[in-house]
Amino acid sequence: MPLTPSDNTSISCESETSAGFLLLVNSTSNVTRLRLPYPQTGNWYITLRSLCSADNGNLMFVPPVAIAIRSEYLLEASVYIFTMFFSTFYHACDQPGMVVFCIMEYDVLQFCDFLGSLMSVWVTVIAMARLQPIIKQILYLLGAMLLSMALQLDRHGLWNLLGPSLFALGIMGIAWTVRTIRRRHCYPPTWKRWVFYLFPGTVIATSAVALYAFVETEENYFYIHSIWHMLIAGS
Repeated sequence: MPLTPSDNTSISCESETSAGFLLLVNSTSNVTRLRLPYPQTGNWYITLRSLCSADNGNLMFVPPVAIAIRSEYLLEASVYIFTMFFSTFYHACDQPGMVVFCIMEYDVLQFCDFLGSLMSVWVTVIAMARLQPIIKQILYLLGAMLLSMALQLDRHGLWNLLGPSLFALGIMGIAWTVRTIRRRHCYPPTWKRWVFYLFPGTVIATSAVALYAFVETEENYFYIHSIWHMLIAGS
């Protein structure tokens, strides 16, 4: 809107104001009017971007958290809670429209969201391998450190997801093969676990990876990425 030297601009809520330079007005500071002293002669144009809070729950991790706690997988549940928290606030800060809400720096939220998502896959597959507790804890710690390093090198690299997933699946496959040989019976032993748990989980996880690798683009990012989170949490 045009602005003349005598104009005052009222701003409510928390808004960013751009008029050749950047101003910030916070409603909590009891500032309700913004005055630009002695602007140069001519038409000035001010754009406002609302920074009000929006309700952006990514709550698909609630069922995995509940199942993990019920099964006494408390460490895994804490990883899911971490992922749910930072994924929610990262996407609240990464909105394409007018309304965004950032509880901390965008880069920190993005890093924690990516790390939580990868760690959720890592701890789930390692837990499925049914290893000795000390070995499982070592792998969890190594996974956290190596994934943090990988995300610093290339946060959007496809192998950040495929590498840890394939490595964890390899560990699980070896553990299951050894257990099958020792017991002389296919592991897991019941067909219900294969039909109602492993097969659906594998199909859902494979679909999520396929969307991430081959379908997601800048144009459909906000839709495909949301579906990705739901599929990963569901798997």
